[in-house]
Amino acid sequence: MARTASRRRQLEWSELRVGLFLIIGLALLGYAVYRVGDLFDVFADRYPLVMLVPAAAGLLEGAPVTLAGQRVGQVDAIDFLPVGAAEPNHLSIRLSISQEVQAQIRADSRARIRTQGLLGDRYVDISPGTPGAPVLSPGDTIPAIPPVDYEDLLASAAETLEEARQLVTELRAVTDGLLAGRGTLGRLLTDEALYDRMVGATGELRTLLAGINGADGTLGRLIRDPALYERIHGAVARIDSLGALILHGDGTLGRLVRDDDLYRQLTGVVGHADSTITSLGASLGALTDGEGTLQRFLTDPALYDEFLKAVIDLQTLINDIRANPKKYRPEVNVDVF
Repeated sequence: MARTASRRRQLEWSELRVGLFLIIGLALLGYAVYRVGDLFDVFADRYPLVMLVPAAAGLLEGAPVTLAGQRVGQVDAIDFLPVGAAEPNHLSIRLSISQEVQAQIRADSRARIRTQGLLGDRYVDISPGTPGAPVLSPGDTIPAIPPVDYEDLLASAAETLEEARQLVTELRAVTDGLLAGRGTLGRLLTDEALYDRMVGATGELRTLLAGINGADGTLGRLIRDPALYERIHGAVARIDSLGALILHGDGTLGRLVRDDDLYRQLTGVVGHADSTITSLGASLGALTDGEGTLQRFLTDPALYDEFLKAVIDLQTLINDIRANPKKYRPEVNVDVF
């Protein structure tokens, strides 16, 4: 009887321990479910919002919805819109948002599909609104920002990498040419004689500058002599004063610069001279184009030859008169009564 009672007590204690472990396990499971539900807002009161987008690649139902980076809901459904109903949008995304943050989501809030990391899962992020904007009611449409198309981004990055590769290839060709001694820079890098000449030219230039700084010539005095600078400055000041005197004085130059009457008089004189020159040109044209003696004298070679012969004969006669004046003296008989 004692052994039977002892076995019964051991069995009851074993059953009691199993029951205790089962109760503790169920309690831990319930607490875990509560914590997970609280973490993902499973048990929170929710209200719906709708966002319209042209595409939602990678976004799935049940994806998280965050507000300023904090999870406040999830994506309930993704449906196609009727064709042409809301161009250029093609999808309607129904969001389930916790009512605790309803006051934060307003008419100027914006929803955007983002990616966790570069290639992670997609989710919807909402920016908080401002106090002056009205709060969105359940079922309202929240404005959406078009998502970034990572395929286009990767294609653009690939093009950029290709351009960078071409640039590196061209730079390699340039550097190979420089190392091979082609061109001025290549020769400068590889030709020691050219380098020595440049060093020599630099030394000569340094010697020249030292001579200018230390010599008493014009350049040296211009650099070091303040008296020469003062004289140049004074000369420039006198020229400036002379210009001011011409502009503001009453002399001829000043009046010529400022007086319109003197300008008009000079213009009249120039115009009169121009008309005189025009008349003279017309007269010369008439002499050249006419048929008078002067025109024939200018254009007829026979007349010119006869005139030249007459001049020669006259010169011969004058010389003969000077040599034999008695020959040409008239003989006069005077009768005396």
